[in-house]
Amino acid sequence: MLIILMIFLIISSIMVLLVKRNKESFYIFGMCISLAIMLTGILLYIAKKGGISRELQDFLYFNNNIKISIQYFVITLGQMGYIIAIGRYLFPMFLLLLSLHYSMIPMFQRNYWIKRVIVFIPIFTLILYYPTIFFRITNLNENIQRIITYGTVIWIVSFITFSTFLLFY
Repeated sequence: MLIILMIFLIISSIMVLLVKRNKESFYIFGMCISLAIMLTGILLYIAKKGGISRELQDFLYFNNNIKISIQYFVITLGQMGYIIAIGRYLFPMFLLLLSLHYSMIPMFQRNYWIKRVIVFIPIFTLILYYPTIFFRITNLNENIQRIITYGTVIWIVSFITFSTFLLFY
């Protein structure tokens, strides 16, 4: 069932993008695709882990055959985590860009450097979280891993909080 909802979400966001070609449609499309990517990674993880009830299997995967084919899909834990990271880091970016687009504050509408910084932070984080780069950086020092992790949580929460403020304002 969740797979059907994800497919519907992707198709509807593509349709909106094709029908109405503007920035809002692109930002909504980006939010939907990043959400679908993150849910795909989570579904992969749940299928690999196993041990869920039959009702939950039916809700998440529609039937047992789909779950089994996903369960035996060859993917490493690093790749699965990176799939989830892509969705988790791109969603706040597109949400903040959408809220800046709808914002009535002239400072945010006219300043293109703010948008560049907003795009740079998630892209830099995705480069930093690439499994081979991340393991090289954090292999020698666990404190660096904590700093990167806390820094990532801080910018994600900041992006979501600020975009929520802008949408309500």
